[in-house]
Amino acid sequence: MKGLLYLTLSVLITAGTAASAWAQFALTAPEIPVHSQAWQPSMDSDLRQIRLNAFPELRFRADDYIRCTPAAVLLLTKAFGYEGRSSWGRMLAADAFSIAFMAASVNGFKYTVCRMRPDGSARNSFPSGHTATAFTFATMLHMEYGWRSPWFSIGAYTVAAATGVMRMANDRHWMTDVLAGALIGIGSVHLGYLVNDLIFKDKGLNKAFRKEPFHYDKEARVNDFDLIIARRFVLGSKDLKEAGKLPDRGSSLALSASLPIIPRAGVMFRLGAGSLENVNVYNALTGGCWNLPFASRGQFCAYLLAGYARLTAEDPDRADVVSGISLAWCPAPSFKLKAFAEYEHLASTHGSYPIPSILLGVSSGFYF
Repeated sequence: MKGLLYLTLSVLITAGTAASAWAQFALTAPEIPVHSQAWQPSMDSDLRQIRLNAFPELRFRADDYIRCTPAAVLLLTKAFGYEGRSSWGRMLAADAFSIAFMAASVNGFKYTVCRMRPDGSARNSFPSGHTATAFTFATMLHMEYGWRSPWFSIGAYTVAAATGVMRMANDRHWMTDVLAGALIGIGSVHLGYLVNDLIFKDKGLNKAFRKEPFHYDKEARVNDFDLIIARRFVLGSKDLKEAGKLPDRGSSLALSASLPIIPRAGVMFRLGAGSLENVNVYNALTGGCWNLPFASRGQFCAYLLAGYARLTAEDPDRADVVSGISLAWCPAPSFKLKAFAEYEHLASTHGSYPIPSILLGVSSGFYF
């Protein structure tokens, strides 16, 4: 039933993302040139603008290879005799089902949505096949060895997330392509294992395998590491925005780490890169965070951060202050999903207008 739940959630979210992708396709094709897609007011185009401003000619091939790393680790670990969840036959059957479901889903969407790639090379952008493959292999490793150690899962999903980010950095996919690919990869493996379990039942299942009921320890001091995506809404008068003295919108990507000092309180660090329309902003922040657990797997967090931000060459240095709240949910051991709202104030040191913003976003990451 859990596998079916994962599949249902993945299909619903992917379908919603596909609708967004189709809407952008309908707005930008065929009469609007591909290069103008970068300036459409969407989170996809805002995040792409970060890449265009920083590395307009960036091209590399690492994403073609690292997506297979979790599969290589899975096979080598099994070959060296470290017992996982399943026997060779049972594992390979589950993997075959999973890959078949993933391939069917990816190709079905690619040639139905027909979304243009950011670089204009083809109309098969949605969803990202590289990302779907990476998350399929990562989830296979998680299913077979995650119960042995959470580091198998953490390492595998870190590589899969890096693959998705690289696809965006290479200008081959939009952010929503990558998100959909990740959901398809995870959902396909859970469905594949569900079907496999119905066929094999207890045959070929490792006797040492015990899937303990997940219990989130509210009192434990844990380290959090998160990948953050947010949409920025700049506050201020319409006149200043129309005059070009204030940007109107933007988006942000960031890495965040929270380290406990005392129960339910700690220090937070963040490195981020974002867009303010056609200008990039880079920041480094640190401060305090305070946590309050609720329900069985929930957590409320408030935080206050301060640091340095860099914008354009004409007005590079700004003091940066962020205050925010987040709600986290722990669906599985060592894994958290968060939704958050923040107020950010970029104060100028050169007499320019300060830039106050509201950021709304989500994050996913690990805790241990």
